[in-house]
Amino acid sequence: MDQLPAGDDAATGYATAMKRWPQSYAACMGLGNSRYSLHDLAGAAEAFRRATLLEPKNGMAFNNLAQVFAEQGKRKEALAMAQRAVELGGPLLENFRQTLGKIKAMPTPRSGRKQGK
Repeated sequence: MDQLPAGDDAATGYATAMKRWPQSYAACMGLGNSRYSLHDLAGAAEAFRRATLLEPKNGMAFNNLAQVFAEQGKRKEALAMAQRAVELGGPLLENFRQTLGKIKAMPTPRSGRKQGK
């Protein structure tokens, strides 16, 4: 994931930007990255999910969302997002492939156990 200014100030700034410019992909990605740096995975997922809706042909948000889902233990969702990022391609395709490879290497949840609480 891209390293951007971290901390509560960055998250607050991006959240404020999202209120003013709700269609801003850059603000959405910044909010997701800042929440991720604060270990707020639910908040990061929400921001990245929104970014995928704002720019559905940009693989970066799908890739970042895949990473968050993987860290939340949501392997199935992570695989779907990582595969979408690879399908979309672009200049970061190799990064997307690495993310997909890491997720594929994750252990599969045991049967009978709910995935991604």
